[in-house]
Amino acid sequence: LKDHRVDCDVHVQHFVSPVWTPGAEPRLSLKGGAQVDYIYGTDFRVMRYGGARPASIRDAGLAIVEDACSATEARGHVADRVAVVQESKKCTLFEQAFLLEQLGARAVVFVRAARFRSPSNARVRLVDWKEGDPLMTVPVLSVTHSVGQVLRSLARDARVSVESQGRIELARTFNVLCVGRQGDKQSTLVVGAHLDSVAGGPGINDNGSGAATTLEILLTLSRIAFVPQNRLVFAWWGAEEDGLLGSRHFARVLAHGWRNRWSDEERVDVSWQDIALNLNFDMLASPNYIALVHNGTDAPQDARVGSQRIQRVFEDYFVRHDYAYKVTDMLAGSDFVPFVDNGVPAGGVLTGAGEIKSIEDRMEHGGLADAPLDTCYHRDCDTVLNINLVALHKMSKAAMHAVSTLSSASDLRGFLAGKSELLLFADFAPNNTPYKPLIAAADGSNFTYESLRDRVPHILTDVINDLYHAIASHSAADSQPAVIEEGKQLVGELSKLKHEMVTNKPLTPLLDDGCGDISTWNSWLEKYFASATWYSAPFLAWEPYMYRRIVTIFRRSTYWSQYDFFATKKESTFRASMVAVAKLCSRVDTLTKESLAAQGNQTKLHLAFVEMLHASLWGNQTDLSMFPDLSSERLEEMQARISSGENNSKIVSNDTDKIWAIVSNLKGGRIDIVLDNSGFELLQDVLLAHWLVALGYASKVVFHPKRVPWYVSDVTNADFHWLVDSAESPELIGDKGMSADDEAALKSLGRTWKALLASGVWELKDELFWTGPYGYRFLPTEGKDVWENELIKSDLVIFKGDLNYRKLIYDLEWPVDTPFVEAIGPIASDPRAPAIVALRTSKCDTITGVSKERAAELFGIQKNWMYSGEYGVIQLSPGRWK
Repeated sequence: LKDHRVDCDVHVQHFVSPVWTPGAEPRLSLKGGAQVDYIYGTDFRVMRYGGARPASIRDAGLAIVEDACSATEARGHVADRVAVVQESKKCTLFEQAFLLEQLGARAVVFVRAARFRSPSNARVRLVDWKEGDPLMTVPVLSVTHSVGQVLRSLARDARVSVESQGRIELARTFNVLCVGRQGDKQSTLVVGAHLDSVAGGPGINDNGSGAATTLEILLTLSRIAFVPQNRLVFAWWGAEEDGLLGSRHFARVLAHGWRNRWSDEERVDVSWQDIALNLNFDMLASPNYIALVHNGTDAPQDARVGSQRIQRVFEDYFVRHDYAYKVTDMLAGSDFVPFVDNGVPAGGVLTGAGEIKSIEDRMEHGGLADAPLDTCYHRDCDTVLNINLVALHKMSKAAMHAVSTLSSASDLRGFLAGKSELLLFADFAPNNTPYKPLIAAADGSNFTYESLRDRVPHILTDVINDLYHAIASHSAADSQPAVIEEGKQLVGELSKLKHEMVTNKPLTPLLDDGCGDISTWNSWLEKYFASATWYSAPFLAWEPYMYRRIVTIFRRSTYWSQYDFFATKKESTFRASMVAVAKLCSRVDTLTKESLAAQGNQTKLHLAFVEMLHASLWGNQTDLSMFPDLSSERLEEMQARISSGENNSKIVSNDTDKIWAIVSNLKGGRIDIVLDNSGFELLQDVLLAHWLVALGYASKVVFHPKRVPWYVSDVTNADFHWLVDSAESPELIGDKGMSADDEAALKSLGRTWKALLASGVWELKDELFWTGPYGYRFLPTEGKDVWENELIKSDLVIFKGDLNYRKLIYDLEWPVDTPFVEAIGPIASDPRAPAIVALRTSKCDTITGVSKERAAELFGIQKNWMYSGEYGVIQLSPGRWK
């Protein structure tokens, strides 16, 4: 740990453990007329910790004890005899045996109940043993019920002989603790696994798998500089196989102030009151495994609710990944016990020990029926060959999920008490959200209703009109009649779509257009919105559905399949503002050169970054799905406000400085930009990328456009290349009115951008997920290829615009002060997550990360501030940059 420079203080916590060694095979014989030599393991056993030193007892008399929990009943007739007693639940085995020893018994023989076929190998010792507590001195044996009956029947005249080589030695052993330096101390998580194995085997599954997983979690979190909201303490317990002695020692010292000879020099900066919960990982790679989650309901009353909550977090992982799992008891047997017994909630995962897998479990979980989950449990074959790597992969990720989720919770104590919620994936579905989704109000009072009644039908009308003009152009050019006829059919399908919308018909399955995502769309529709109509479905369901359905109408055609029905509007708006475009490019060209000259001057670089980032934000105002009639004059007014910084007072949630703290520490990093609008907004995004690469903060920028025409003005691959071509050769689209200097700067930047694309420093990746039905909290599952292969490789991902923001947080009636990090859920809590930045001008009535006071002030100024497009947010989830 110290060699890896982990972000925690390492402690070794010593304690004494009694070590039991059975020695040579013991003997038990009976003389009662004839001599009977009993078979070890079949008829009898010496119980663990049953005798501190070797003993040889010859021809001792027998004393039958009916109640060894009562000194009165046993006194007077056990001295110098071998006491025979039926196992009792009135007191512990140790209490019975120790009492009989105190009364003078030379050995103790426990008789098993008739239902057991073999003698017991149980531990005869105080459960919570500590240094100074008594141990058994005389031998303690267990015999089968039938042997016990013989002993009882012959007790008056028979003599018994016992040979035992067992011994108990006291050994100094230890726990290893790694106490985190960051996070809320009063909400500490203790993450533990036992470090020992049984004497009879190497213990690679039990519990090398749990100990290694715990270590790897710590090393991974340290490697990515993860900063928890709540402090983490990692623990590797000693002497678990000897009765949880290491974790019991930890609890005894912290919860009850117990001290031993090493306590003064081994002080640990943890108090029991600070511990919010314990996570326990014991056996995570059983060969014939079942993914098991501890049942929090089994915890004592004062730890039950919190333990049930922890159980939900683990179940969340298995639900998220569609893995089969089973709930198992949490009654005894591992290091969670000292925690729940002292009122601290606990939970964990495991894969099973010697339990036999049933046929039903085999059908659900795979593997072999009628076979142990771990054939080598507590045996010498528990080696590296005994590890199931599939199980280890699943369970270690479940462990990491729980650690990262719970350590990132903003109100961990409230969650464990049932007073607040974590937005767990298992509780979240498109049709089952923690807050009410945005649905068209029956009284027509909300923006969703306004969009469905007026704004979106207007967009469909524009598409139909654009297609009419295209058909007319083909007619004038004397094109093939089939092209014209098919165009008219498409107009009919678009009109049908518009009619279904305005008359509130059901959302119908999409027809396959060959893009590769229709099965995803239709399974989503069937699973979550099978009976939904346009006015009953959430805003974030029907609106993307409409755009995807428009695409299918065109893509399934013969002659119009590649037609971009939004292209004319996108290009004409950009053409109309080329003078302003050239001025902006000239300004950024100058700013970039000034920034390069100011290398080392962090104040100047910070100011330059603020200008670039804010320009990228406010470029999002040029959204043709919100402002379909945007004139060139209005566009130039918007551009002027952006350039002047006039809009910056309208940033209602602003993490710019936190983002700069990450960017300024990048040296040749990777930055991804999930694009929104083409034209002027895309230009601002490209200019930001230009500045980041020129200054050396990024050596790779990956742009994520849409693969199909989307939301009127969203960027496609073709739009991106058209903008770069237009910058390099503005005369192709009309360069009248530009100054010579501005035009030269524009052309120079265009050439630079082409070179960056050609070299691979800039790259376009138009994954289908961005035009799919799922919100971005589902990226780790429904968009796994994008998440695993692209985004987690990035240092910082910028999500541009209103729709991307809505898909990040989901279109819900969030309390406005909900932290942005909480709202985006799994993509924030994944410890591998990149920094996630949202740049959004608000055009829909959902928002997070705004104080209640600020929201109230804004509602007083402008009732529609959330969807006017005049206010913006710059929000950060720091991901692994925490």
